Amino acid sequence: MAKTVREIILSALLAAVLFFGINSVTSRSYIEGPSMEPSLHRGQVLLISRLGISGLSAQVNAAAHLEQAPDTAGWIPPRGSIVTLLEPNDPQKVLIKRVVGLPGETIAMTDGAVYINGQPLNEPYVVFRDRYSMPSRQVPEGSVYVLGDNRPNSSDSRFFGPVPQSDLLGLAVLRYWPLSELGWMLGGL
Repeated sequence: MAKTVREIILSALLAAVLFFGINSVTSRSYIEGPSMEPSLHRGQVLLISRLGISGLSAQVNAAAHLEQAPDTAGWIPPRGSIVTLLEPNDPQKVLIKRVVGLPGETIAMTDGAVYINGQPLNEPYVVFRDRYSMPSRQVPEGSVYVLGDNRPNSSDSRFFGPVPQSDLLGLAVLRYWPLSELGWMLGGL
């Protein structure tokens, strides 16, 4: 009897350690709006990696559902990555967007087409375009420029500006719900 109780307690402790260990480096993001369609749509659930995102420690109080994660300052997600961030005008709301502009690059838009350092950006994931134009501007060091894939229905860097690295919450790595759409997301979709 004592051996069984001990094994139950050890199993419960192991389960708790695994649970808290996994949750310290990951979170989940539920797709609620149309801003990333058709790449992502309502009802999908993503696994978000917090590893490498240095802004997490600063965001713990603003986003109560997150826990502290390792700090690796200097990491910037690559172009095409899908990231989560706090909505600059409503820090209780988490946004999911695609990184299109990197630190130090010049970004411009003409009739909905994105140009990086004067070269058109190939964006096969964008199906819904708008006619938005923006003069050239440089992405500040330590920041990224993010856009939704559904440009007519996305609140993104066009409206709130480049996102400081410290405001990034995580990097989408796996779409796991619904199971029929299970797949890795590293490097975008």
